[in-house]
Amino acid sequence: MQIPIIATLTEESLNLPVSKKDIKEKRIAVRAVIFNSENKIALFCPDNKIGYRVPGGGVESGETPEAALLREVIEELGATIELTSGPIAELIELKNKKKLEQTNLIFTARLKNILEENKKVKWLSLDEAIEELYFQIPKNYKNIFRRMRDIKTLEYIKNIGGEK
Repeated sequence: MQIPIIATLTEESLNLPVSKKDIKEKRIAVRAVIFNSENKIALFCPDNKIGYRVPGGGVESGETPEAALLREVIEELGATIELTSGPIAELIELKNKKKLEQTNLIFTARLKNILEENKKVKWLSLDEAIEELYFQIPKNYKNIFRRMRDIKTLEYIKNIGGEK
């Protein structure tokens, strides 16, 4: 079964100055919309300059997307998760300025254990998380893409009825 592409983000679609289209690198990344026992989802803030975002990151050489996601969640949230399915959607980012095409595989998961309390994690309802992201003001090129990637991801999860 082919998974849907929920969005293709480009400089044009984000009203950014358009750079020369010369993609040199392709990258696979993973994102997890993680639900806790109260059906709230995790947003992670790596530092004050970036704002909150959906947990995840790049798949390293020799790593499966699922293994990358489990690793990223431990690194970013200090938690373990149980994936509720394989990837349910893709979101493409075409970052001409960075010469990068990034395919984000979107997963849903349930929180298993919190290994260490992390003050940089917020647990919010889907609506609260979407609102949090809409009110963030990205300060650079990369964060403009991140913010819209995460908004589109959470809106998709909401539209399909939450956790799958």
